Amino acid sequence: MHGQKFRLSSICPQHLLNPNHNLFITLKNTSEFLAVTSKQKNDSETSRAYQEIKTLAKILFPNENRLSIFEKLIQAYQSKGNHVFDAEMVSIRLDNGINHIVTSNKKILTTFLKFNFLKFPENVLQ
Repeated sequence: MHGQKFRLSSICPQHLLNPNHNLFITLKNTSEFLAVTSKQKNDSETSRAYQEIKTLAKILFPNENRLSIFEKLIQAYQSKGNHVFDAEMVSIRLDNGINHIVTSNKKILTTFLKFNFLKFPENVLQ
């Protein structure tokens, strides 16, 4: 990637960039992206890539409701290790009413889907 121009549109399938679809990214993912690209790119290229993300996706910010859902999921499923990250992803989805996820990492997707198909205790959503 070093020395090449970055364009989000060049790495995303075109159907994801459809303006009729809602594309979301978490603040944590955005900061991780900026941390990596700022090591490899000049400031103007990093800034341009960040502006492209802001244009194409809604950045989801942490809030008290998501924290509450996250804590309830951890407790209900006794999540440990990497399953804590799964609980975080589920809490983001539940807090924002997101019905579909997209990832190229099949391992994460498989783990997430197993967790996601569990029946959530009613008190998790309250």
